[in-house]
Amino acid sequence: MLKASIFALALAPAILAAPANASIIDSATLRFGAVEGTIDAFGASLDTDQGQTFGAAIGHDLGGPFSVELSVDNGTADLGAFLPIEANLLTYSASLQMEVNQDGQLRPFVGVGYDYSQASGNADIEGSGTGWHYDLGVRTPIAGGFSLEVMRRAHEGDVDLDFVGDVSVETVAWTLGLSKSF
Repeated sequence: MLKASIFALALAPAILAAPANASIIDSATLRFGAVEGTIDAFGASLDTDQGQTFGAAIGHDLGGPFSVELSVDNGTADLGAFLPIEANLLTYSASLQMEVNQDGQLRPFVGVGYDYSQASGNADIEGSGTGWHYDLGVRTPIAGGFSLEVMRRAHEGDVDLDFVGDVSVETVAWTLGLSKSF
C-alpha cells in the first residue's frame, strides 16, 4: 500500500506537467479530500472515522458531453475508537462521465464506473474485490488549460478478506481536484 502511495505521489508532477498525445489522453487530474466508510460483515456494521483520500486520473474526451476516465485512489481511515486498526482501500476505477454545461463557467458532471479494490490494514488484513461507483461534481476553468473540481464519489463493493471472507464496503469521498486539459 505504501509503495502504491509513493508511486502515485511521484507521478503527480509528471501527470500535470507532461505533454500528452491528444488522441489518447485529453486530461489529467490530481485529487485529495476526505473519506468515510461502512463495512458490513456477518450482519454487523462498522463505520470508519473520517479519513483522507488522494488519487490521480487520466481522461479521454469521447465527443459531446461524454468522456472516459481511468483513476487510482487511495483512501485511509481508522475503524473507530475501540479498534486500533487503520484500513486502506486502494481503488482502480474506469468511469464514464457526462459534463452537463461544457461552455459555462461552472460545469456540473455525473459519472458511473467499475472498481477493483485492494484492502489492507495494520493488523495483517488483506483482500481484494470489485464494485461500482457514481460521481457528482462540478468543474470550473481557471487558466492555461487548468480547472478546479469538487467531486463526491460514492463507492459500493465487496472485498474478500483473507481471514473473514466477503465483506461489503461502502465509502463516500469528497475531493478537491486540479485538472489539466491537453
